[in-house]
Amino acid sequence: MITRMAPLPTAWLLWMVVLAPAMAEDVELLEQRAFRAAVDRVAGSVVRIETIGGLPRVDKVLFGDGPTTGLVVDPDGYIISSAFNFVNRPTSILVRLSNDTVRPATLVATDHSRMLVLLKIEVDEPLPVPQITPIEEMRIGQWAIAVGRSFEGERPGVAVGILSAMGRIWGKAIQTDAAVSPNNYGGPLIDVQGRVLGVLVPLSPQATGSMAGIEWYDSGIGFAIPGQQIMEVLPRLKKGEDLHPGILGIALGGKNLAIAEPRIAACRPYSPAAEAGLMPGDRIVEIEGQPIRHAAGVKAQLNRRYAGTSIDMVVLRDDKRLNFSLELVEKLPPYRHPFLGILPMRDDAADSGVRVRYVYAASPAAAANIVAGDRLVSLDDKPIESAAELRGQIATFQIDDEVKIEIGHGDQTRTVVLKLASLPEDIPSTQLPSARTKIQDVAAAEPREIP
Repeated sequence: MITRMAPLPTAWLLWMVVLAPAMAEDVELLEQRAFRAAVDRVAGSVVRIETIGGLPRVDKVLFGDGPTTGLVVDPDGYIISSAFNFVNRPTSILVRLSNDTVRPATLVATDHSRMLVLLKIEVDEPLPVPQITPIEEMRIGQWAIAVGRSFEGERPGVAVGILSAMGRIWGKAIQTDAAVSPNNYGGPLIDVQGRVLGVLVPLSPQATGSMAGIEWYDSGIGFAIPGQQIMEVLPRLKKGEDLHPGILGIALGGKNLAIAEPRIAACRPYSPAAEAGLMPGDRIVEIEGQPIRHAAGVKAQLNRRYAGTSIDMVVLRDDKRLNFSLELVEKLPPYRHPFLGILPMRDDAADSGVRVRYVYAASPAAAANIVAGDRLVSLDDKPIESAAELRGQIATFQIDDEVKIEIGHGDQTRTVVLKLASLPEDIPSTQLPSARTKIQDVAAAEPREIP
């Protein structure tokens, strides 16, 4: 049975025709008022930064000298801005406050992980400091307003968008589709209540240089460092302490980190990982109590942490859970690749080990009487399954380290201990033997149809 709807009352139709558009206009007006009120709440803390002198070009990019933006984070005259604004090393920095007062500034410290700088000016009275939005109160899809003070005028510049993603750039940043450019780098991204969500900076998920991420400006992809994170490290920055990304010293296998298993492919010698006892083949299953399922999870946990930070890690080795406590470092000691002195066959079909193609004269391999045709079966009692695996195992050692190698030739095996050397500077003067046991006769091959 079909039920017919009763016709709408005339009054209801009149409301839809006359009042609904008026209400839509009222909602739009209310939004505009809300945005203006939010900007007014933070405007006193947004400053204009002008630099004088410095390099005209950075990383082959012509560097402009226009004004940029900063945000007051302490009433005693401490101001946060984007490190991008200072990569050209200006000789002088001037800060213009919201009341048009101009003060010289000094650069106190740099956060090289999140690309921020802390400036300091002398003040006669406390500066206004904005309220910070707690990270747990941020919601994807909420209003986000990018604020900058690089143009002339009493009011700062504004671009409206939404908070489009959390935990971006390996957990360091939030993302917005509001227009973000060098004009408002260093300025705040605020919510509709006027609280600071974060400070706008150029970032890239792949590159880490001083100019990384600037190619995305005004693209609908902008990043901001959460204000809460900034306030957590502010005491260290105020002491003049530069902050650097933490390094563990491991390499992960797999080209696609999002799907690759979190297995260690190599450990740099004398790195925190190597010193703690981590080994190639270990599968990372937990960092700081957080389960790790893919290689991307390892990178996200490590990249957000600073040098000097201690972390707890759990790995699986031969189905055994092993616990490690490590301290991330700012940089690793220079690494020189050790030299064994052989070239392997590229299409080795041996049942075990890697067959030797060529032995360098005056090398550790030559001193151990290794000859072409020998098979390298194991290195320090670890089986060698491929040439790539042999290279990875050698890379875990340093020059002058002694290694034990099991060598097979026919039905005979022997074990030698040799000392790894440094890479030679000269290339072999003789013609090298073929790298493959079978060479395809291209001329004799049947012609193929070309589609």
